[in-house]
Amino acid sequence: SLYLSAAHFLTMGARGLADRLFGLGSLLVVPAMHALQSWMRKAELTADRAGLICVQDLDVARKSLIKLAVGSHGLFKRLDMDEYLRQADRASSDEYGKMSEFFQTHPHIANRVRELKFFSDSPAYAELLGGTAVKPQVEVEQMAAEAVNRGRNRMAKVSRTVTGFLSATSSFEKALAEFDRVIERYPGTEASRQALYYKGLAHLNLKQGLAAAKAFQSFVLHNPLHELAPEGHWGLGLAAERLLNSPQTAAEHYRQLIGEYPEHPRAEDARESLQRLGEPAPELSQAQEGMA
Repeated sequence: SLYLSAAHFLTMGARGLADRLFGLGSLLVVPAMHALQSWMRKAELTADRAGLICVQDLDVARKSLIKLAVGSHGLFKRLDMDEYLRQADRASSDEYGKMSEFFQTHPHIANRVRELKFFSDSPAYAELLGGTAVKPQVEVEQMAAEAVNRGRNRMAKVSRTVTGFLSATSSFEKALAEFDRVIERYPGTEASRQALYYKGLAHLNLKQGLAAAKAFQSFVLHNPLHELAPEGHWGLGLAAERLLNSPQTAAEHYRQLIGEYPEHPRAEDARESLQRLGEPAPELSQAQEGMA
């Protein structure tokens, strides 16, 4: 109540204060208003979660939100809910949609429905209901995989359509946020393991060497037998060589890649990188030479 009251008073008094201070008042009031509006949007998500806890039915909870957004019981009865959510999700995810939400006290309906579903799948909600809301593992894996694919698609768009440094950076940052959500919300899933690797890849493209190395290192440490493990070692080498200015560390990662995954295509890339760095490569065994 305190913060909501403060937000309303600021909203009502901002224009008058700005006029009295010849426009300078807005420099003081507007940042505070935006901070309170952000808090109000989070408060709405909290209220949505409280409503879900009360009804204990995700379908009922999301229909209630959509009915309020549509504003007409008659229109709601004729509404294709899935199509409505798809269109609302597209509208809220583009740059204009995100900017318009920044100036509002309520999140866009698609974001509220999405966050409500995330909460319904969370261990916290399951614990509140005595474990009755736990989703089947197959469904959890599917949702996590879809989120990883969204992040991968964002990165893929950079090479296909996105032009300009700012646009590319924005795409990689959005992908990074998607991977972080998967890691946080779906721990222990195959998608969360993949998300950790792709997180390193996103940091690598953003030229954030230390963050990339940290993500790749965590991935290969916990997933040494994963099919992406060679790519993780390759990413460690690239981060050390190109971003961290540490050719010796890069050479160590390249040698480890060759030693542990000699048959992987990245092993040949690692040999070429060692040659470029003027570093010796591990010797191939007779069996490996025959396969080569």
